[in-house]
Amino acid sequence: MGWTDVAGCQRYLRGTADPQRPYRIKGTPPILMTNGRYDVATPYPWATNVARQIPDAVLLTYDGVGHGSYSLSTCAGEAIDRYLLTPRTPPRGTHCPAEPPKATHPFLDISGAPRH
Repeated sequence: MGWTDVAGCQRYLRGTADPQRPYRIKGTPPILMTNGRYDVATPYPWATNVARQIPDAVLLTYDGVGHGSYSLSTCAGEAIDRYLLTPRTPPRGTHCPAEPPKATHPFLDISGAPRH
C-alpha cells in the first residue's frame, strides 16, 4: 500500500461520518474475520475493533506479515475453508503462526528475494 492508496480514498464518500459510528449488526450467522497482526494495509487494531462490535464475529489472527491471511498461512487457509464449507468458526482467540513466503508467491522466489 502506498500513499496513493490512502490519499485516493480520503473523503471519497461524501457524508461519511467522521468519526464513524459503531456497527449495529444483529441476526447474522457466525462471522469469521481474518487479519494479519502485521498487515500494513489493514492494521490489526482496526480488525480487533470491528470484531468487538459484532456479537457473533470471531477474529482469526495470522501472526505474520502481509495482507491476505488465506494465501499466507496454511493454518488460516484451512480454517477459512472449514468455515466456508460448514460454517463453523474456530474458537475465539485462535492464532495462526507466521510462515515464510511460499515459493509460489507472485513477487518472491523461494529465497525471498524479489523477482525481476
